[in-house]
Amino acid sequence: MDSLTGLSLNLTLSTNSNGWLIVTTYELNTLDRVNNVSYGAGLNSSFFQWIENNCEGGGIVGYEILQGNYGLNNFTNGTALWLQPEHFGMQCAEVEPQSSYYTFMPLSNQSVISGTYVGSWTDPSNDFSYHPFAPGTYTVVAGDECGDYAILHFTVPSAA
Repeated sequence: MDSLTGLSLNLTLSTNSNGWLIVTTYELNTLDRVNNVSYGAGLNSSFFQWIENNCEGGGIVGYEILQGNYGLNNFTNGTALWLQPEHFGMQCAEVEPQSSYYTFMPLSNQSVISGTYVGSWTDPSNDFSYHPFAPGTYTVVAGDECGDYAILHFTVPSAA
């Protein structure tokens, strides 16, 4: 929890009945009152946000998946996997923000983003195809505009 903002960054990993990874992250207002949190410096550009795909304004949280075992001290050394194909030619108009802060209702969450994955896309400058996660350890990093991070790991076992 960030003692300055009263927000708690949450990250969960689970699997569905098909064994696909489900990533969910959100920001929780731990205060029992309305909480207006000023916009931060923005998210790390590699953090994935569903809401950027349809030209809506950015959210306060995002996440990325890295191949390998990383921690808070070295996750920036990793390279984020492509979680969806790049949409070429998609352009969004610049939108001026309506305010300079996010408003959280008492004891509520905001900016819930979630995705289900069984692999990742190659860099679009290469062959641009989908590949299942290879056996090994992966790191999921969630971050918010306030500079807070949460890290969880998952392992893809070798086929028997």
